[in-house]
Amino acid sequence: MSSLPITLSEKIRNLQSGRQLLYLFRRLGIGRNTARVVVKAIKIMLYPREYVKRKLLTRQLRRYLNTSLRISECDGYCTFNVHSLPYGTEVLELCEQIFQKRCKSNLSETNQIEGKPWRRNLLYSTDFNEHTELLQFACSNEVLAIVSTYLGTIPEIGNIQLWWTQVNDATESSQLFHIDQEDFRQAKMFVHVTDVDHSSGPFTLVKAKAARNIERRAASPYNRISDDEVMTLCSTDAVIPLIGPSGTAAFVDTSRCYHFGSRSRGRDRVVLVITYIPFHHIMEPTYTLLQRKNLLVANLPEFARWALPA
Repeated sequence: MSSLPITLSEKIRNLQSGRQLLYLFRRLGIGRNTARVVVKAIKIMLYPREYVKRKLLTRQLRRYLNTSLRISECDGYCTFNVHSLPYGTEVLELCEQIFQKRCKSNLSETNQIEGKPWRRNLLYSTDFNEHTELLQFACSNEVLAIVSTYLGTIPEIGNIQLWWTQVNDATESSQLFHIDQEDFRQAKMFVHVTDVDHSSGPFTLVKAKAARNIERRAASPYNRISDDEVMTLCSTDAVIPLIGPSGTAAFVDTSRCYHFGSRSRGRDRVVLVITYIPFHHIMEPTYTLLQRKNLLVANLPEFARWALPA
């Protein structure tokens, strides 16, 4: 018996990767911005139930929102102390212990982040089973309330990594100004595990409003941009290095704020990074230790789980 013909919608569903869809549309001559809008619309049409329910659930989470801790709509970031969040103290202590243990061991090449020989990820996939506080922290009501209020939807977790940046003299890849393109908005949490000063190569961002001007006027806004070009398109007070002692933390929209990091010239830097992206994201993160859907199903509070796909 011959099989039934595959419908257009089924063909689209088979294209699981937003990256593949973008590549296809660009080959068809569709402009980058238009292609991104179309991919986003397709993702929503494929999963309309999740789109609506995640929007509605955001209202419930807002009761956990600390009004003094919000990601600025104008600036695209906010700073805070990790000890102010549930499980923050426990997670910081855990990350310090993991760093002290693994920085002295012979790390395999798998710990090296692709294309970035100066940075290693110190977390293993088994750590999420052995240390439940990692996921309890990342999925706490308070954290999700902050992120969801900014994104307008319950997010997925794109990744959780513990970055160890060693002293280096490189200025390449993510050490140059750029914006992340997984979606129009995303929120990354950065937690300093070690003290970070200017010699540590701090994460450095351009405020979102100023970054919008760079995106409009830069010669090649979606590629890496030199410091000189950035500084000709924005004022110095719009460029913010995230420095401070261990426990200093920030939420940053890396899709709206141009940024760079890891120019560690004098001291190593260790930072916990948690990426939150919309469920209907345009592009998938390039690497992950986690199955995002399973992670949230396992760790969201009970009242929130109805919003997730089976």
